[in-house]
Amino acid sequence: MISDKTAELLKLKHFIVTDSIIEELKEEKTPETVLIKLKALKDKRFRSPKDFSAALKKEFSRRELNRYGLKITERALDYRIRNKIQITISDQEGTPIQGIFRVCGIYKTTNTGFDQTAVFVNAGSLASLYGSYEILTHEIAILLNNIDDAEIVKEKLSTISGDNSVGTWKELAPDAAMMNDYMIMYYFIFIGIIMLALAFGIINTMLMAILERTKELGMLMAIGMNRKRIFNMIMLETVFLTIVGAVAGMLSGWAIAESLSKTGIHFSGWGEGFEAIGFAARVYPVVTFEFFLFTTILVIVTAIISSIWPARKALKLNPVEALRTE
Repeated sequence: MISDKTAELLKLKHFIVTDSIIEELKEEKTPETVLIKLKALKDKRFRSPKDFSAALKKEFSRRELNRYGLKITERALDYRIRNKIQITISDQEGTPIQGIFRVCGIYKTTNTGFDQTAVFVNAGSLASLYGSYEILTHEIAILLNNIDDAEIVKEKLSTISGDNSVGTWKELAPDAAMMNDYMIMYYFIFIGIIMLALAFGIINTMLMAILERTKELGMLMAIGMNRKRIFNMIMLETVFLTIVGAVAGMLSGWAIAESLSKTGIHFSGWGEGFEAIGFAARVYPVVTFEFFLFTTILVIVTAIISSIWPARKALKLNPVEALRTE
């Protein structure tokens, strides 16, 4: 069994439009204009996705391709199953040996690198090919429930591994590890930009509130309200305003994340690039309670810090001048 990518490299991934495919598209209410154009490609065999894509671009407009191109491509896909391929491996002494196998199936994962280097063969047939009736094992993969436990598990296994090597996913897939580190860095950059925008929004809102209530603040000072209470009043107003907005935002964000965690976000335009480094093109977001807690605390802290300047500005008001403000 070989991968979809390997089938493409070996020219076993063909595309052909037949009468049955046209009938299927017709039953799915595909427009007649599209079917007429598709008939121009009928019974022509294309030996690579690139050739078939070029042929579709000649016949269809960009709008038609965006709407029906993927559907047509999926229907026209024709793998050359039962073809023979030659595989070269090494026996137990390291001598190169070759074997002929017949393709029985196609698989596809979200890791293009794995797809290009892995084929599946009956273990018994492979053992007889390298001259042994014993099935050899060269790698054991361990799937953890928590990705953060990888280093801990590695340390424990290293003490009992003997001559075997133990590596985490970051060591085995450095490209994916680098992308993961970059995503964490981008995450903090985006959070910083959002918090900066939040700070400016709060400063602007509270400054406007102080300017609109200059006379009222002057009156409170004139009747004996001390500056500490005025400062606390403005700070509490900011905190209450932030908490109301944060709760509304968190609830709506949680609802959206829950919905997308079931349907997923499909990055079709970047799918090939994602799969080249081992990531799936469809992403299922997961928002943890710790993330909600961290974001809530960060928002409240940002709001409190941002409200200090407007509050200090209110403390500098002169009661007599403030009362004369219209």
